[in-house]
Amino acid sequence: MLRIVMHSVAILVLCCNLLSNVSSGLLLTSCCAREAWTIETFAGTGVQGFQGDGGPALKAMLDNPFGVIRGPDGAIWFCEYTGQRIRRIDANGVITTIAGSGKKGFSGDGGPAIEATFNLPHEIRFDKAGDLFVVDMMNHVVRKIEMKTGVIQTVAGTGQSGYSGDGDLATKAQLKQPHSIQFGPEGDLWICDIGNHVIRRVHIPTGVISTFAGTGSPGATPDGSAIAGTPLKGPRSMDFDRHGNLWLATREGNQLFRFDMKNQKISHLAGTGGKGFSSKNGPAKQLTLNGPKGVAVDKEDNAWLVDSESSTIWRYHAGNGMLERMAGTGEKGDGPDGDPLHCRLARPHGIFVDTDGSVFIGDSESHRIRVLRRTDASSERYRVQLVAGGEREQVNIPADQARLREPFGTSFGSDGSLWIVEMASGNRLLKIDSSGNLQHMAGQSKAGFSGDNGAGLSAQFNGPHNIAMHPQGSILIADTWNGRVRQYDPIRNLVSSLAGYEVSLESAKKSGPYCVTVSFDGKEVYVADLLRVFAIDLKTHTIRYIAGNGEKGVPKDDAMAIDSPLVDPRAAAADRLGNVYILERNGHSLRVVDPSGKIRTVVNAAGRKGNSGDGGLALAATMNGPKHLAIDPQNRVVIADAENHLVRRYDPTSGLIERIAGTGEKGASGIGKSPLECQLARPHGVTFHPTTGELYITDSYNDRILRLVPDKRITP
Repeated sequence: MLRIVMHSVAILVLCCNLLSNVSSGLLLTSCCAREAWTIETFAGTGVQGFQGDGGPALKAMLDNPFGVIRGPDGAIWFCEYTGQRIRRIDANGVITTIAGSGKKGFSGDGGPAIEATFNLPHEIRFDKAGDLFVVDMMNHVVRKIEMKTGVIQTVAGTGQSGYSGDGDLATKAQLKQPHSIQFGPEGDLWICDIGNHVIRRVHIPTGVISTFAGTGSPGATPDGSAIAGTPLKGPRSMDFDRHGNLWLATREGNQLFRFDMKNQKISHLAGTGGKGFSSKNGPAKQLTLNGPKGVAVDKEDNAWLVDSESSTIWRYHAGNGMLERMAGTGEKGDGPDGDPLHCRLARPHGIFVDTDGSVFIGDSESHRIRVLRRTDASSERYRVQLVAGGEREQVNIPADQARLREPFGTSFGSDGSLWIVEMASGNRLLKIDSSGNLQHMAGQSKAGFSGDNGAGLSAQFNGPHNIAMHPQGSILIADTWNGRVRQYDPIRNLVSSLAGYEVSLESAKKSGPYCVTVSFDGKEVYVADLLRVFAIDLKTHTIRYIAGNGEKGVPKDDAMAIDSPLVDPRAAAADRLGNVYILERNGHSLRVVDPSGKIRTVVNAAGRKGNSGDGGLALAATMNGPKHLAIDPQNRVVIADAENHLVRRYDPTSGLIERIAGTGEKGASGIGKSPLECQLARPHGVTFHPTTGELYITDSYNDRILRLVPDKRITP
């Protein structure tokens, strides 16, 4: 996510000011709700053309994308108006062309859709059987692509412009520049026959077409009028709500209507009928629209409206009749991504509301697919605070003044104390006590392997990478280049090696323990050693292998994890649902082993090194040398993407990834600012406070520990 945006305060003030001047019967409902939204590019470079099939959609060239929809296969599908193609973006973010040769024409019926020609396709929809329907506007037809065979055929229209055929087969009827289609609750095909100013309906079982609404001539559509016999003025786009009612945007009428299917009445909802751009939110009937060309109804019965000629996206709130601008400035342009109200759009046409509430937009003349997403409003209220790391070469002083030497891992004791382990530059185990002072507890600056069964300060470590808290209170240390998991007992001030696991010193750098994390039930410690991931039972000290067969390679999705190769598992942690997440440093990927033991990749399916994809599908994202991970209270995975100098978060529920800390540029500025404005330098550790849930970041090459704190808790 490039930027978390809070435009809710402005909306709140504006809406409430408006409401003070209208009927007291209006409620302060969703328009005045406190919300945060971002807008991101989902596909397209902004350059018009045809390029990129087989690669990331974000690097592909698009050609005037119009209609956009999520298919039954989970992919995002869209049509290109001047590109004369139908294209698909899969869960990995890879784009392919499904239909259309790219030439303008009307050919291909009865053959492969990929070889067919179109003439300005406007919109696409899937029927209940999973087949794809295309409005081929200037061919004056609706066409169907059978997904099993890939064959295309015409299902409505003759190819000649006109208005005829009601009561007969739809293939014998004439249409005039149809623009939008939709499938009703009963499965019938509905067509916005805009050139004839009517809505037509094709009864799927019989293939018979009829006129549902409109008279064939343009005219005003009075509020409360009967559906039958009332004229329409440029019926452009439609959708059905969960109650089976039809919503319609009229292009020349510049209005939004809802058709009450039970009572057969038309309600006027938005737009004065005049043409113009209302820059402010307000009562929907009092605002002007400018050529609305797309409408989609969300699960709360609010309508999302594409006002194409003003290059804006609006939301009609069903609860209070207010119209709220959600994206676009009113000026035609291209971005930037981030704050939707500052992102210029360019004559958008298509719109689709996903099941999670995300809104996909065919930003036509920007040659991009964009997506609006609701964000966690609390993110903007966090600031970065320095916990440890200063200039004084001392201990037993305030931690934020004391010098750290390459801190990597952190963990919390049951008393709330923060423990820190330093890698090769320090080789020390440190503690920040309840008074905030830094104490040196174990290890020496000189690397080595000594001190088992002795006092903490007499022991030596060699490149320890991480630590975890044993449920009985000792600190487990991934003493990487010594090939051991060491333990420090703070009560007895005693260092020892965990029984049941040992790697020879000769092999330790290639397969020593790089990460240790303790399961939420406290029974096992998970170890990642660049070859395998396994769990050590903390009671019996027996080893249970989880993933990796000892060979280097990329595992295949849905293969058994213990039989699969791994690139170099650097960190592993289990969530509360029985999944084990594995982070691969040179594989630049996050993988998960489900409770059945099968492995699959969830971040960066391509395994490419890079820094891309925030705000989009995690499978399509790239990372660069990620080093550690932690599971948050919502079972999301927070990743220290070290070589990108970022902290990112993967949400397994939505499949999305976002940036939550760091700018992407190596640096040290930003203490006291929001997490997204704070520079990091190769962060290696992420840990959550067990009580407050606050995120702690080991900013390793800045030799400091940071935490993200709510504004109200920032201390002087």
